[in-house]
Amino acid sequence: MSIGERIREARTAQGWSQAKLAEAIGKTQTAVTWWENGGREPSRADVAHIARALGIEVGALELGEQAGGPAPRGYPHIGKVGAGGSGDYQDDYALGEALGYIDPLPGMPVDQEIIVLDVEGDSMMPAVFDGDLAFFGPIRKDAEALLNKRVMARLADGRKFFKILKRGTQPGLYTLRSLNPASPDIEDVRIDWVLPYRGSRPRE
Repeated sequence: MSIGERIREARTAQGWSQAKLAEAIGKTQTAVTWWENGGREPSRADVAHIARALGIEVGALELGEQAGGPAPRGYPHIGKVGAGGSGDYQDDYALGEALGYIDPLPGMPVDQEIIVLDVEGDSMMPAVFDGDLAFFGPIRKDAEALLNKRVMARLADGRKFFKILKRGTQPGLYTLRSLNPASPDIEDVRIDWVLPYRGSRPRE
């Protein structure tokens, strides 16, 4: 059993979600997903924090294995993001179930907490097309820091959109702007969190 599988086993034995464990150790949920799915291994310090949070011995997770392990396989490919579509998808990010791992874009280090989503819709044309793979991350709660940037935004109602983040007409509200003038903007919505856009490429 890998260290990621042991983390998953210990977490589920406590009845904890990935989100709860991530919050308890001060990490993002993407990091927990990567560890559990084998995308990369946690550091010794991370293992100690996990053990402390779950109330178990460090050795129960490590079993003598050293941190480091095999090289990361790539970024987790975890679902879809709307670029003009409805944005109503199963919340793959919360579930943390990777469909597979995607090689990084040129010059992009694989050790960063980045996720890959299928773009559905044409609102970000001509920069990004329907069916492209888009890279986002790491997660940011401070949406204001990404104003006027391309982001994946998770709305308070659970929808996920790939748009340009703009201020709304009232404090706490945002407008998601399209690049394609034929696609409507999404105005005055509340946002849970955003991930900065890092690049995209066509599907192979």
